[in-house]
Amino acid sequence: MNVSDMITEIQEHGFEDISSTRIVAAINDAYHDVVSRYSWPWAEVTQTASSVVGNQTLTLATAIRKVQKVVDTTNDMRLYYSSMEDLVNQVSNVADVTDTSVPTNFYLYDGVLNLYPTPNSVNVYRVWGVATTADLTSGSLSAEILIPPRHHRVLILGALANLAPLNDDLGLSQFHSGRYEQRVAQMVADSFDLSSDRELVMVDTYSNV
Repeated sequence: MNVSDMITEIQEHGFEDISSTRIVAAINDAYHDVVSRYSWPWAEVTQTASSVVGNQTLTLATAIRKVQKVVDTTNDMRLYYSSMEDLVNQVSNVADVTDTSVPTNFYLYDGVLNLYPTPNSVNVYRVWGVATTADLTSGSLSAEILIPPRHHRVLILGALANLAPLNDDLGLSQFHSGRYEQRVAQMVADSFDLSSDRELVMVDTYSNV
């Protein structure tokens, strides 16, 4: 479902006087809320990136909000996560890029994935993570929405719940909120029950990237 189709349906629910800009904002609120709740299987991505000598930052082609695993495929070695605070406690000069070696850890600083120690050679890394969501626009197509098409209606229900208070209708807001939560529950059952050995995990792996 394209965002323009969502806008039309939402307007048909009594919000024809609400600007499309405000409606898209309500859709985005629901979009980011749904995607951020769990480590959805359909949001998981795997990508490769090469390190730069003397630079701790590992630049990824696809933005991810959670890092699940980092492997140095050049040296066949897994890197381990350490918080910036833990690294600073262990090594006071963690940000000193002159301290170079083969990275053994990764950490997150200001939303950026970094390697430690600073790479002293060009190595290839494979990164597993959960994709981030960019704001949708009124012109966004179905293919641009991270959520599978079969669940796009959850964004309409979430937007309706977000917009109902603008009409001072608390009852309607609660009604749409209930339907929204029911649809999210359906998404959970559909996404996680497909694999009997996959556990339902709230996204709290590491900080945002």
